[in-house]
Amino acid sequence: MDGRCYIICAGSHEPEPVSRRPGDIVIAADAGIESAGLYGLEPDLAVGDFDSVRELPRGAELVRHDPHKAYTDTLLAVEEGLKRGYEEFVFYGALGGERLDHAIANTELLAYLADLGKRGFIFLGDTCVTAFKNGELVFPAGLKGYLSVFAASGAAYGVTETGLMYGLVDSTVCSYSPFPQWVSNEFVGTEATVSVKSGILTVVWYDRSALPLLRRSDSGY
Repeated sequence: MDGRCYIICAGSHEPEPVSRRPGDIVIAADAGIESAGLYGLEPDLAVGDFDSVRELPRGAELVRHDPHKAYTDTLLAVEEGLKRGYEEFVFYGALGGERLDHAIANTELLAYLADLGKRGFIFLGDTCVTAFKNGELVFPAGLKGYLSVFAASGAAYGVTETGLMYGLVDSTVCSYSPFPQWVSNEFVGTEATVSVKSGILTVVWYDRSALPLLRRSDSGY
């Protein structure tokens, strides 16, 4: 499916205009219904139990779930996007707010999408989060600020970073390491790459001026 699946969640928001393209879909995850307008978007679909929603959107398809469901509203929204064949997902309102547990769960959804061979991004102001599996992210020259990587799959093997202030070569990144040397690297103005031979990496950076290119690899250890 061409186009993006935008998912509006109920976390923190830094309003910005979003240019919707033909083929895009907007899914509101429960109380995210009330925040879609911050981006100039009208939901096509709303998913959740809606017990805390003051007004449901007119014209949107509603997918109701029991409040005692086993999955988060955001995951249910992702599943609706996957059913419709979308390959790229963009989340707003997926971080911050009063629920740290939901913010962590939403970053893990990026790893879930990466494992399926899809792409996902969480945006909050200048903050960008994505995840990828067995491949390479290529960041264009000119980006600024910090970049950090984390193992979303327990351990990620063969991790290499180039074009950044600090190099990393064929390293193992572990989620349980007490000394994560892969936090707070910095762009230096040149093209930069982050690659992993086997595993899933979650990547956080703070420059929205351009998104990285993903080069996939099916090889692993």
